[in-house]
Amino acid sequence: MNFTFSSLFTTTFYSSLLIILIYFMLKKESRIRLVGVRTLILCILLSLIKLIFPFEFFCSRNINPTFIYPKIYQFIKHPIMLFHDKTISPLDLLCFVWGAGIIFFLTRFAVAYIRMTLYIKNLKPIKDPKLYSMLDHIVGKKKKHIPFRFVSSEARASPFVFGIFRLYIVLPKTFEIDSRNLYFIISHEIAHYYNGDLMLKFVLSLLRAVYWWNPFIKLLQNQLIRLLEINIDKTVTRDWSDSQKLDCLS
Repeated sequence: MNFTFSSLFTTTFYSSLLIILIYFMLKKESRIRLVGVRTLILCILLSLIKLIFPFEFFCSRNINPTFIYPKIYQFIKHPIMLFHDKTISPLDLLCFVWGAGIIFFLTRFAVAYIRMTLYIKNLKPIKDPKLYSMLDHIVGKKKKHIPFRFVSSEARASPFVFGIFRLYIVLPKTFEIDSRNLYFIISHEIAHYYNGDLMLKFVLSLLRAVYWWNPFIKLLQNQLIRLLEINIDKTVTRDWSDSQKLDCLS
């Protein structure tokens, strides 16, 4: 198992093709129904696994970059004389820039995540018994019972769940507790945790920092978020009657 320029090129090439294919599949609802949401999510997961492990395996076949662009490959591998017989190749410089970019974007992500964590921890807790009664009913159906905390945010945003170890369900301050679709919203956010969506999004954010130079990773992130939302909606409403679904949408 080796990491080479050829393995990185192969990983980038095939994952980009797959991301573009999924992008066109998501352009129409009919295509999504034809292929299936979970099939598309599986394709994204396969692409993520390859991006996490861009190595040469004994059974893998990589694209030979010298066959596609021999002059460019020869140029980036050709050593350049610096001083005192010290040499460096353009490929070495690219690796240095890549590494510096990884450090920068991982640091920025870590700072943003810590700030978000502190912000949510300082939000005003919601102690409405109706919410926690509903929460106990939803979580009670799960095999693993996880404590969630409701907090109120003054930001005008949709409800969302946040955290890895300590989990918060963030509701906007203007949100109506007696809303008819409240049960669906809480079920929806909790399902994100039980389906592993939070960890998946976290890993993808890390990958985006590693492959900061690849614009297709951002596209992949958007695709995954959309598919996860569709999948959760289908999971939560799977056993619902048509009238319940209409009540939720109204």
